[in-house]
Amino acid sequence: MATIKDISQAAGVSQATVCRVLNHDPTLKVSLDTKFKILNIADEMQYTPKKVQTQVNKKKLHIGIIEGFSRRALADDPYYLYLINKVEKYCISQDINTVKFISSDGIYKSTSDSKIDGLIAFGRFNDQNIDNLTQITENIVFIDSSPDESRFNSIMANTYQGAYLAMKYLYELGHRKIAFIGDGFSTENSKIENLDVRQEAYQVFMKQKHIYNTDLIYSGKRFSYSEGSRIAQEMLDNKNLPFPTAIFVANDSMAIAVQSILINNGLRIPEDVSLIGFNDLPSTQYLNPPLTTIHVSINAMVECALNIIKRYAEEPCRYPQKTYIATKLVQRGSCMPPLKVN
Repeated sequence: MATIKDISQAAGVSQATVCRVLNHDPTLKVSLDTKFKILNIADEMQYTPKKVQTQVNKKKLHIGIIEGFSRRALADDPYYLYLINKVEKYCISQDINTVKFISSDGIYKSTSDSKIDGLIAFGRFNDQNIDNLTQITENIVFIDSSPDESRFNSIMANTYQGAYLAMKYLYELGHRKIAFIGDGFSTENSKIENLDVRQEAYQVFMKQKHIYNTDLIYSGKRFSYSEGSRIAQEMLDNKNLPFPTAIFVANDSMAIAVQSILINNGLRIPEDVSLIGFNDLPSTQYLNPPLTTIHVSINAMVECALNIIKRYAEEPCRYPQKTYIATKLVQRGSCMPPLKVN
């Protein structure tokens, strides 16, 4: 491989002159003939310049992580733990420092002295919490909630779309007697007051198909395995209400419990009743039968949130955005057409 020294010897000029010609130094005072001579020799020798390794003082981001979940919520539903874990893993892969914040009497305090470039907040926050967060930084992205979309960026799974996908799938299999199990509480993106968006999608779909029956709606106190078990047993014990051929459960933790109770009581899944969950927890693929569910891309939510944090680390966000991440149906072994026509 040709070097600067080789070219300078062939051209009969100094190495410094060769360097300045090859780098197109406008201050160099040599004749055009000399410049052309150097360039031609470099071309003939197939000279390839070494990549200049420049040291870029790239600022390392420091991202704060705040959890607005109660300990009970974290214990009831591992989905939230997966969310938090994904953020931490992604930050490690991108060489981003993470700083945990802990709540003391409703005030969030950092576990580090590092200056924060932005915050990722999970869970539910009241007005006092939000005021406290803005004292830390205005660069906040909420994941899985959107307390004030006029002020803050937020990333949401498109739960309405996912719920509608689940209902459409069951309907196309031939089911008409479809039950819904949820927690009965509202979410920020629900259009109906005091109603979870998955239940909203269920009700809209059932009414559109003229098969809506309030007796097929079961609401728990929260998303948890224990509530799923209780409701499933309630469905079995109440002989006066119609038993469904399919059940859409708004949360995988509840769906896992429902499947267990039904099987323990002698029902076959999917032969006697089809079952769909929501979130696609890793454990659902190992059930017997594996649970059909709606996949929520935690990776996409986390990546999107961190891209927004990076974008507005230097200058304030003038127009906050609320981003919906699409969900998709994951077909496994817990659904099939009903054995009997409804």
